[in-house]
Amino acid sequence: MITTIRKRREEPPADVIDLLFACHERIRRLSRLAQRLTGAHGSPLGEVQEAAGSLLRYFRHALPLHVADEDLTIRPRLHEIELDAEVRDALERMSSEHVSIDGLLASLMPCWERLASDGSLLGEMPQGWVEDSRMLREQLDSHLAMEEETIFPALRRYLSADSEWVIWREIRERRSKSSNEVQLADEPGT
Repeated sequence: MITTIRKRREEPPADVIDLLFACHERIRRLSRLAQRLTGAHGSPLGEVQEAAGSLLRYFRHALPLHVADEDLTIRPRLHEIELDAEVRDALERMSSEHVSIDGLLASLMPCWERLASDGSLLGEMPQGWVEDSRMLREQLDSHLAMEEETIFPALRRYLSADSEWVIWREIRERRSKSSNEVQLADEPGT
């Protein structure tokens, strides 16, 4: 089995940091799924299609919301205050890595689109898709770890509870606006 679809509701996050960690866990789970899909030859076609569809929905609709949370909500708030050099460097790296990850996704999305329509096309994927899938997982693993080790603690260290609440509200509003446009069938939140 390529993937186990989990429909269970998770405990609601206690604060904005918990919310961000929950997003990161979904990103990790789906980047591993992307890599597993490359080796899913012989799997039932429906599973291939379902996995590709899940990847498309998440990386096309939910991940951009998470990136916006970081680049449009968190980064500006931290830039407003005096930060140590490590945190400033991490914020710059975060945004530049978002662009790099987007580049990998641009090459993978057409593959997932084809597989979501026809799981029998697994053996006909472009030559670089296995490597791109591996690189996506590795880049995301490194990227998420950097954020969790440097940026998330800075949120706690530098921002007041009121500022965290404003971030939480902006993230929720972004999801609320998005849910009117797109229903993510098997991925709660981002």
